Amino acid sequence: TVAYSDGMYKVECDPNYQLATDTLYHATLTATVADLAGNMLAEELTWSFFTTATDLSPPDIAEVFPADGGVANTLTLVSVTYSEENSEEPTDGSFTLTCGGVDVTGTANYAGLTQAVFTPDAALTVGDSCTAAFSGTLEDASANSGMASATWSFTVGYPLMTDTPVAAGPVGAGTPVDITVPLNGAADCVSIVLSDGVDNVGGGAGCKAAVGDTEAVVSVDTDPGPGGDYYIQVQAYHSTGGPESDYVYDDTISLDNYAWSTSDMGILEDSGIPLGMATLVPMPDLTIEVLAVDDYGSQTLVWYEACNDGYAEAGPFEVAVFVDPGTPPQVGDTADGYGGIYGLPAGWCEVDSIFAQGEPGLPGTYIYAIVDSAQDVDESSETNNIDSYIYAPEIIFDFEIGFHPELSGTWYRDTSNPGTGLASARGQDIGANGSTTMQYVTPIGYSTVSFQYKVSCESHWDRLTFYIDGVRRNYWSGNSSWTTSPVYSLDPNTTHTLKWSYTKDSSNSHYSDTAWVDEIIILN
Repeated sequence: TVAYSDGMYKVECDPNYQLATDTLYHATLTATVADLAGNMLAEELTWSFFTTATDLSPPDIAEVFPADGGVANTLTLVSVTYSEENSEEPTDGSFTLTCGGVDVTGTANYAGLTQAVFTPDAALTVGDSCTAAFSGTLEDASANSGMASATWSFTVGYPLMTDTPVAAGPVGAGTPVDITVPLNGAADCVSIVLSDGVDNVGGGAGCKAAVGDTEAVVSVDTDPGPGGDYYIQVQAYHSTGGPESDYVYDDTISLDNYAWSTSDMGILEDSGIPLGMATLVPMPDLTIEVLAVDDYGSQTLVWYEACNDGYAEAGPFEVAVFVDPGTPPQVGDTADGYGGIYGLPAGWCEVDSIFAQGEPGLPGTYIYAIVDSAQDVDESSETNNIDSYIYAPEIIFDFEIGFHPELSGTWYRDTSNPGTGLASARGQDIGANGSTTMQYVTPIGYSTVSFQYKVSCESHWDRLTFYIDGVRRNYWSGNSSWTTSPVYSLDPNTTHTLKWSYTKDSSNSHYSDTAWVDEIIILN
């Protein structure tokens, strides 16, 4: 709509729709404009302007606490956090909380720029289901305002551990160790005490880094002492803390806290003894990892590392290796190689090797090592020690003595134009709209591929294209000299289809009208 402001010498144009943001617009005043005497503009006037992004959205609710569907402790605060700062306290703010079907009285604070907080007058009751609701008009610094609301539910519960605590190292070794304790929403802090049955020999306490976290890390200090049985007690606490508040310890300790015990100094649940003391029996914890494989023709030399991650020395033990059994070794399987280690102190590792019968086979062969007590796997628990290794020696296709049978397609060996050495692979001669391809499927275990290439063809229209798993990764055209490609990454956990394709358009042939590839290198 165009309007003329009488006496102000101004013409206003009001667009019929909202202009888009971040857009260049052009405006034109045509030469048909005339004054009262009928004098026309000498020429039309055109100018441009650029629209910028405008904040038109009012604040909304970005987060609620306690989390919707979560667990809160009896002293929890209830809050909503805004999506952006609120410019002033909402005059129509409303906060309600109902637990166990009864309205909860408390104090609502709307003065914060980023959140509103409701503090119940009394502790909530464990086991109650609660529903919280907030509503209020929020306005940001750009004067965008609107009604924001949220309704959510949570339950009131004891502070509890939700899963097995995990120690970063052996507990009770005389040095500090971090223990990560998973906690529910009602737990804010946790304490750990180690005892030898008479005296406390270590312990520590820690809290969640933020109220919404699901775990707390406790640094446990331990006094050096003799070996033997140890006891561990883990207690989860709640606090009067809320969002952005300091933790304040509360004297209430949940009757549903649990003691946790271990058999090999890892921490495991011990049948839920409330506030109890559970026995820790120091034991070795042996693991095996295959490090490397050497191909000796009729035999395979398997290098492995055995580690004792437990808290007690391991006596002599045997190691069995299996070369490409198809599946992890099962009870009754016979090992391809067998050896042993004469003891391993706690916290130590040792590297050794075993000759296994048979060749490692083709790239992608699996090799396993287990801690074994006999040449045959005779206990199902022994398979728990399995770690697999993928045999993946370097693969090079250099075409020196022939075209490699592993490569499929219509390319062939060409001695007239090698990239390195005596020969290369060349695309088959093709006509208009034709194509010639060379393809290879990698075994698992390989992470990079590179190659040399040369093209001699019409620029832009005829080209050599390289694909990985059907996805084009690069292409080249024109008349080039030999060039080394970029190094392309592969996922070693799966196989990949590599394809080189030379294609022509419907007309014209330039230069040799073909492409070459040499020195394909695939590495693990």
